[in-house]
Amino acid sequence: MQNSPVIQLIQMIQMIHADSYGMSSILMQSIIIARKIGDKEFGDWLEYEYRGYPSKALTPVYRLFDLPHYAQLNDGSWQPMNLDRTFLKDILEHDNFNLFKVCAVQNPIADIERMASSDEPITAFLSEKQKQFFSNLFGNFKNYAQFPHRSHMVKIILDVKMMILNWALELEEKGVLCENLSITQQQREIMTVTVNNNTNNFHAPVNNAGTIVAGSTGNIEQANKITAGDFNSLKEQLKQWGATDEDIGALHQAIQESTPPTSSDALGGKIGKWVGDMIGKAYAGTLNIAASAAPALLTNAICNYYNIPV
Repeated sequence: MQNSPVIQLIQMIQMIHADSYGMSSILMQSIIIARKIGDKEFGDWLEYEYRGYPSKALTPVYRLFDLPHYAQLNDGSWQPMNLDRTFLKDILEHDNFNLFKVCAVQNPIADIERMASSDEPITAFLSEKQKQFFSNLFGNFKNYAQFPHRSHMVKIILDVKMMILNWALELEEKGVLCENLSITQQQREIMTVTVNNNTNNFHAPVNNAGTIVAGSTGNIEQANKITAGDFNSLKEQLKQWGATDEDIGALHQAIQESTPPTSSDALGGKIGKWVGDMIGKAYAGTLNIAASAAPALLTNAICNYYNIPV
C-alpha cells in the first residue's frame, strides 16, 4: 500500500502546507492516475487546472469573482464603472449579465500559486478588443480593469486542493489504490511535455509587477461585411454566425416596428430584446460565435446596419 499512487497523492496534498509539493506536482500525479483508471471527466478538469481555461464560459464558478470594473483616467487614477446602468442589464438575461460582469481567473494553477504568494497587486486588464467594446459604452478611457485580491487566489488553490483530496479519498474508500501502477519521474516528464504541448495562449495575459491574471476574454474582432440599410447583408452575416431563419425574421420584424436607434447604448426595446435573446443563445452554444464575444459582435452588426459609429 505504501507504493499506492493514490495514497502518495493523499500524502502530497497533506504536505502542501510545508511546501514539499506545489499544486502543479499534485495535478500531474492526479492526471496520470485519472488517465490510468479511465476517469476522463475528472482528468479533463485536472488538465484545465494545469493549463488554464479556454473561455470565460468554461471557467468554473470557484474561479469567478464578482468584482467591479474600473476605467483608468488620464492622470492614472481608476474610476469605478457601473455596468448596472448600461443597456447590457436590460438586454441580457440575469445569469448572462452576471457572467459578463464577473472577473474570470483563467490562468494555470502555477500562475495562481505565484499570485497567491506575492504581495504585489493583481490587475486583470481587459484585452484591446474588449477595451474597444467598453470604450463604445463608456468613452475612450486609457484602460479598463478589475482588481482581484491575493485572497481570491488562495481560495482557488484551496478549492482545487479539496476537490482533488475528496476524489483521492473516494478512490481509497472504493479500494482503487492503483498499487500496480508505478509512476516514475520519466512518466511525469512525459506528461509535462504532453500537457504543455497542448497549451494555448487562452487568456491574453498582461504583466503587472510580476503577476499575471486573465480578465474577461473573447474575440470580438469583426470584419465589416454589412452595408448600411441593406438587410440582406445583415442577414448573411447573421447566418454565418448560426442564426436561424426564425431569428432573422424576428429581427426584421423588430426593425420594422422600431424607431431607428441613434447610438449603440440605446437600441430600443424590441431590437435590444432581440440582441439579448441572441446573446443567450450564444451562451447556450447554439451560435457559431463565442459567448463572451456575442454582445459586441451582435451590437456592432446592428450598428453597422444603421450606420451608427462603433
